[in-house]
Amino acid sequence: MPLRQQAGTRWLLYIDMALIFKMTKFYLSVFIALALTSCSANTSTDNPHVDTIQRTSTVQQKNDMTSNLLADTLKVKQWLTNVIESYTNSENPKTAFENLRHSLTNNYCNYKQDAINLEYGDGDTPMSEEAFKKKWQDKYNIKFVGNGGFIISAQDNGKIKVTSCNFLKNLGQNASIYKVVIEDLDYKTKFNRDIKVIAQNGKLLIDDIIEYD
Repeated sequence: MPLRQQAGTRWLLYIDMALIFKMTKFYLSVFIALALTSCSANTSTDNPHVDTIQRTSTVQQKNDMTSNLLADTLKVKQWLTNVIESYTNSENPKTAFENLRHSLTNNYCNYKQDAINLEYGDGDTPMSEEAFKKKWQDKYNIKFVGNGGFIISAQDNGKIKVTSCNFLKNLGQNASIYKVVIEDLDYKTKFNRDIKVIAQNGKLLIDDIIEYD
């Protein structure tokens, strides 16, 4: 074969090999890009498995926060003591109740208010004893709802002091019971209470007060 023809053949072969190499690099780049896109999609929040992990993590964080609130019994005691003494010693009943309201669960507040309305015949639509029992007996021990207003039964009171506030027991992870003795220092009376405290949405709330006297 003449040298010119051989040179031309080698040149064509080189061009073919260069084209093949470029096409290989192109397809390899496309493959890598698709693979990366697929991985990114699999780790996005649209992935049900990832969503489940994130939701589980969020729930766990909330549970940990709740457990930490109730685990610090000293802080719970201080909080509970402050709630009771601030309410009972206030000279402005309306403001005192508004402040207390933020420390009660909706259920307990409505339950106690229904009991007060039942006792004094207050409210727009007075509730019968049977209606009260039907509404609340599955949620609370209505035998210990108590008389009079919130926290203490006395209508008129002197200087109120919490003289004892002790952790009694846990009710699962989200609630604790505290045995509390409240004293009226002027009238020399005592009020014995078992108070249920729960942690909800990052704050402490009173969910029940067992009034023994």
